Amino acid sequence: MSSLVYRKIRKSDYSRVKELIIEAFKFKQYTSNSKVLDIFSETYLRRCLLAQNYSQVVEENGEVIGLLLGKINKKNKFLKNAPNLLSLFICWVRALLTDKKNKAFFLEYKKVSDAYANLIKECNDNFDGEVVLFIVGEKCRGKGIGRRLVNNYLYFCKSNNVRSLYLFTDSKCNYGFYDNNGFERMGQKQINVNTVNGPSDLGIYLYSYKVGEYLINKQLPNTRSNFVNQ
Repeated sequence: MSSLVYRKIRKSDYSRVKELIIEAFKFKQYTSNSKVLDIFSETYLRRCLLAQNYSQVVEENGEVIGLLLGKINKKNKFLKNAPNLLSLFICWVRALLTDKKNKAFFLEYKKVSDAYANLIKECNDNFDGEVVLFIVGEKCRGKGIGRRLVNNYLYFCKSNNVRSLYLFTDSKCNYGFYDNNGFERMGQKQINVNTVNGPSDLGIYLYSYKVGEYLINKQLPNTRSNFVNQ
């Protein structure tokens, strides 16, 4: 029987997490250029690491198969974030040096970022928690791993007096997970993005969750767990 281990994220996990990001957000639909995919997934990861102050990955037989990065209203330490800031700066320089054709991918994804910003602005709710990044590998879904990751984060939020949290997702991700587990869709926007196969519609969603006694599922797999906030 395989063993699942839940623990804090490590630097050695970053390469694998980048692979999960590319898979989960379907970045290969926007570009097949491996250099651009590396720059963008690195940028995406470092921005998430800068935002978060809670982390947990799940490891099966030595390989990371899922993770959740979260945030509560608590200041991050600048010195701890210095490596992420430096890596983000390097990513921006690398992006500037790419050719015009490959820069188009970064501009396309800006449409998604702008939709996120508009949704949270229009929501008019005072959230004190955020799911910054939540991924379970496609081959590992349906085993209760995602529910365990979310529930562990909810315990952390509850112990830090977080009342409500939010997250962004889109129509190419597994947004049905939130619909089926007590999250409320607070807003949505439809945008059009250019993919390698031509223009495509993309739904952008904002979900919220009220933190309380209720957890999304009480039937959880047997695991070894070692999770802490950063």
